[in-house]
Amino acid sequence: MKLMIAEKPSVARDIAGVIGGIKRHQGYVEANGYTITWAVGHLVTLADAQEYDAKYKKWNIGDLPIVPKAFRLKVIESSAAQYKIVASLLKRAEEVIVATDAGREGQLIYEWIARSVGFKGPAKRLWLSSLTEEAIRHAMRRLKSNAEYKNLYYAGFARAQADWLIGINATRALTTHTGTLLTVGRVQTPTLAMIVRRDLEIEHFRPEPYFELDATFSHVEGEYRGKWMNGDKTTRFRRREDVLSVLAKVEGRLGTIVQLEQKVVKEQPPQLFDLTSLQRTANQKYGFTADQTLKLAQSLYETHKVLTYPRTDSRYLSDDIVATLPRRLSAVAKTFPELAKLVPDVLHPTKKVVNASKVKDHHAIIPTEKPASTALRHDERKIYELVAKQTVAALHEPAEWASTTIVTAVVGELFKTTGRALLKSGWKAAFGLEDTHNQSKSSEDEDLQTTLPTVKKGDEVQTQQVVVLSKQTKPRRTLPKRRSCLLWRMRTDRWMMKRWPRR
Repeated sequence: MKLMIAEKPSVARDIAGVIGGIKRHQGYVEANGYTITWAVGHLVTLADAQEYDAKYKKWNIGDLPIVPKAFRLKVIESSAAQYKIVASLLKRAEEVIVATDAGREGQLIYEWIARSVGFKGPAKRLWLSSLTEEAIRHAMRRLKSNAEYKNLYYAGFARAQADWLIGINATRALTTHTGTLLTVGRVQTPTLAMIVRRDLEIEHFRPEPYFELDATFSHVEGEYRGKWMNGDKTTRFRRREDVLSVLAKVEGRLGTIVQLEQKVVKEQPPQLFDLTSLQRTANQKYGFTADQTLKLAQSLYETHKVLTYPRTDSRYLSDDIVATLPRRLSAVAKTFPELAKLVPDVLHPTKKVVNASKVKDHHAIIPTEKPASTALRHDERKIYELVAKQTVAALHEPAEWASTTIVTAVVGELFKTTGRALLKSGWKAAFGLEDTHNQSKSSEDEDLQTTLPTVKKGDEVQTQQVVVLSKQTKPRRTLPKRRSCLLWRMRTDRWMMKRWPRR
């Protein structure tokens, strides 16, 4: 019997539908010579501490650390009925095709089932990044030996052991020490610590006043504004008397343009989405939680089959995907007619888009060749649109800006003016940014001006108006970037292991 094991019933049905000749049974289907069954997530997990020794039923700090010599597996009680079906089929299988989710966790799900049943027969791997009919047929023609994916299993098993060791030992240690149930997790606890630490920083933040000086200059070609800066480009005054002194010095006086820099700046397209960047963008734009975004993306992948595999940490494509991009963009254009005219005639896949060395398990999240139907729910459509626009933008040419910097000197005091005007929208057109004024403004640079008079170095200007701006420092409200989070997590893991070393 040729047995195929999928991770979910829906994926098993999709594969069976492509193979054809379906006969349905309890817990599995038959399809033209294949028997296709499924897990329901994990069917097998690591055994609890008390299953190694009955004394661990009671939480005693003197028993810590609990470090099994060899980790045991157990069948998850709620999934026992499906496990029996899968185990029975696996014992009769002559060959297995592993069709669990293509990644570390999917590989772990199959390997634990096979290990608990004792299956040691030949196994091949079906690697799917999308669930369209074309993608399934393509993957069926490219089956590989499951042994090539063993490292994914080892990575998943290592992750599970780390979660077990830290969760069991640290939770029991803190709970018995404090007398209150305190759960500790390898990822949960350092992530919570980051949030709490930043929240405390905000709560205890004491704003400090500072002042800035803005001047308006009159030139024969028009007016422009400038912000005071000193030689090291600092723009802030700490004391009111200092800023008032400069104001009195320059108000109503003639100035001279001592520096003029004009250049064309290219703004490169954005990268494609991985799961983290998609979750971050969906939160900023729609207020979706990370879990909401993942569930919506998973539905677009599994149910509607219009997005590729969402649980990816890559923002790049491999070379073999490039040939499929025109069909994918055609599907996007059919779904969003307003994007049809923005799909570039000539694609510009740069190294920020195509880099096989940076694709591990899965490539970036992109649309499939299947147009989205009207059956998409409102929130699903929002996520699909985010990915569609990001994909169109990433394959477009750069945007071009005319960047101008003016430095005006007034009786020895310097004022800096920066301006930027859009010359070519390029990739920005994919996001519907037709208003050049809105495009040039950003939260990071409130002083950027979109229209400046035509001036040249050495021109004289009149200081028309000088304004003192009273401001206050603000606390940081963002968490550390992803790299910092990972470093913190690793440091926390090492601290946990040092706290309860293996005896």
